Amino acid sequence: DGLNAGFLALVTFLILSPGSKTDAASGITIGNVIDKDWGGGQGMVAAIIIGLVVGAIYSKLLDMKITIKMPDGVPEGVSKQFAALIPAGIIFTGAMLLFIVFNSMDTNFMAWIYKVLQSPLQNVTDSLPAIMFLAALAPFFWIFGIHGTTIVSGVMDGIFLANTAANQAILDKGMALTIANGAKIVTKQFWDNYIIMTGTGITIGLVVAMLIAAKASKNKTLGKIALVPGVFNI
Repeated sequence: DGLNAGFLALVTFLILSPGSKTDAASGITIGNVIDKDWGGGQGMVAAIIIGLVVGAIYSKLLDMKITIKMPDGVPEGVSKQFAALIPAGIIFTGAMLLFIVFNSMDTNFMAWIYKVLQSPLQNVTDSLPAIMFLAALAPFFWIFGIHGTTIVSGVMDGIFLANTAANQAILDKGMALTIANGAKIVTKQFWDNYIIMTGTGITIGLVVAMLIAAKASKNKTLGKIALVPGVFNI
């Protein structure tokens, strides 16, 4: 039940997020707030992890019939809400205990994921060897008839978007978007414009080559067919 799973993941995200924020200028801590920093690129990897884990636990609990079963005459919408109550209680209790554990270490789940997982991944993927590897990996999958862009983007989009958000944060502070100020090169826009534009591997070059230099008529015909779709990344 995707809708209920999504709601449970959202609430779990809020439970695990810090409920206070300290103003850097004054040092005053404000409580009972939702820190917007974790609702942007900074919290993207944590959000993905929470969504996957909560969805998996919720599905498993439903499969195990750990639910409130309503009589047959009850409308489906009402029945689904009651079915979600026990799984929601288990998931929220687990999230609360996890929050307590991280709070006892003077941190929170979001900050820990950012420090241990997201930040290192962002730094690694912003290197020349990493983008060369990813750029080669996407067309490599196509050799086997697998949509390489979908696979690579499915894994990496969270990091690419986090890099984009990090660049926006630098601009919001009125700073120049430079490497010295911590700017990221490999963002979602970089991937779209320099790696997969006109098709994985920038294949418009191959299409034009077929039109101009192909000896076989079938390749020239394929070039003619592929030119317009290629302009639209197909």
